[in-house]
Amino acid sequence: MIDYTLYHEAKSKFAYVYDKDTLHLRLLASKGKVQKIEVIYGDPFFWGPVESNPEKWEWKIATSENTLMTKEYETSLFDHFFVAIKPEFKRAKYAFIIDFVYLININLNYFFLSANIEWYNSSACLRSKTS
Repeated sequence: MIDYTLYHEAKSKFAYVYDKDTLHLRLLASKGKVQKIEVIYGDPFFWGPVESNPEKWEWKIATSENTLMTKEYETSLFDHFFVAIKPEFKRAKYAFIIDFVYLININLNYFFLSANIEWYNSSACLRSKTS
């Protein structure tokens, strides 16, 4: 029996360009094991120096946006989550924050996956790089 399952694949039916401004993200989770999923996304090329050490650079998460995924539907084994995002530029770095529900009702948040996706105006061309 499958106890815990999370599945997402970049550049597939789980992450695709819907129109010239919108990116659809889907995630599959074991039924009843996830309370909520939040997506953090932003421009993957927005880097800047670290305040404490200007010689080091980091991705500026403060410029990112957060949104909750909705449970689109469920089957006998899985919950299917969905969100449509509209990044300012035609590229996005995203990560999932997942609230798990365990048998003893302890919630745990953690990042599941981070990926970069870029697309071009009104074309079906999609490039993806999973990190």
